[in-house]
Amino acid sequence: MSTASHATGVAMRVAIVFYAAAGVALIAFGCVLQNPPKGYAPGMFVAVGALNLFAACAGFYGSYNKKRVLFVFIIFGGLSTLLQIVFEITLFTVFNKVLTAIRANSEPTGNKYTQLGKQLNIMRWVMVGFIFVELLTLVLAVLLKWVIKVDRTYHGFDEENNQARMLAMGNLRSDIDARGPEKQSKYDKIRENMAAKYGSAVGGSAGGWKQKAQVSWANGREPQ
Repeated sequence: MSTASHATGVAMRVAIVFYAAAGVALIAFGCVLQNPPKGYAPGMFVAVGALNLFAACAGFYGSYNKKRVLFVFIIFGGLSTLLQIVFEITLFTVFNKVLTAIRANSEPTGNKYTQLGKQLNIMRWVMVGFIFVELLTLVLAVLLKWVIKVDRTYHGFDEENNQARMLAMGNLRSDIDARGPEKQSKYDKIRENMAAKYGSAVGGSAGGWKQKAQVSWANGREPQ
């Protein structure tokens, strides 16, 4: 794994923690605002919070260079963020209508009635921070998915692979030794024809082909 990929993955996992925390906060606020949440605003808080939690699970797992899971996070995380942006626009443009609808459905009394507007006003500004964190996390996911390349580590020289390679070479040697005598006459004939056509330097002495093709099977080295 490349250094850039590892650093981006770590940064994304840190951002995912805040991403999930935002989801929990949204669900909790929606339930506090109206229990059970049945109006537009409380329902939206709970819906986008639940979507955040699902996307956070996919994003955390996908940050370990799981490309397909990252795509799931990008889809659902992007949808959640888009819904929050639309919801934020609603809260900032028709705040009083949203507040009136909540009061009409929940019928708050006393201190709860007076605090409802303040709580909703604070939350709409807090959501601006949530959206910023979510957009940052989505950017990191896009970098991991399509921009940053992952260096695949080659494990051809570790002990386990060396033992497997030597075992395979040993089997190959046994097979060559078993088939050698019956194939030797064909090799000798080819050698003699090459010597007659190109000279003795090519053909070599009888059995020279076998000496030149010697391989250090025990050490696993390439043919000399």
